Amino acid sequence: FVFSGDLSNQGEPESYEHLKFILEEAFAPFGVPILLGIGNHDTRETEETDDRAQVMDNFYLRERLAGEEAAGRASVGPGLFYRFRVASDVEFVCVDTSKEHFFRRGRLFEYPKHEEFLRRAFPPAAEGGIPWRIPFGHHPPFCAGPQHGNTDGMEPLVRLFEEGGVRAC
Repeated sequence: FVFSGDLSNQGEPESYEHLKFILEEAFAPFGVPILLGIGNHDTRETEETDDRAQVMDNFYLRERLAGEEAAGRASVGPGLFYRFRVASDVEFVCVDTSKEHFFRRGRLFEYPKHEEFLRRAFPPAAEGGIPWRIPFGHHPPFCAGPQHGNTDGMEPLVRLFEEGGVRAC
């Protein structure tokens, strides 16, 4: 189960525990892992406080991803980027599309450490590899509906997806 919505409820810490309980109760009986993407209400992007630390703590993301980061399958801090295989020909890639106050360049996927992770995660399609590499994140790379500024600055990510042969996002 991939959840990339806002994990916070206007910054109320108890909401994380409640959400964690609901997700675990709903999916644990089926043996389905819970995989998360950070939303803008979990960062300083639109709130006065940063809830990212609470999300990382309550869902044990640092602990769960430490080995993955060491193996090159994750890039954590600042931001949340990781990838995982569900079959020999399908891989999901979590892309943190947040904007942060300390990073004036744009979105966190442009942070040098994360740019490198994404280049490795989405190699040029000409190099072959996994046929279905599916990125997911909170903000859509493009939108046909009303514009809320969510897609501003997503062009580098869209180019990376196109060059990497992404078929769905």
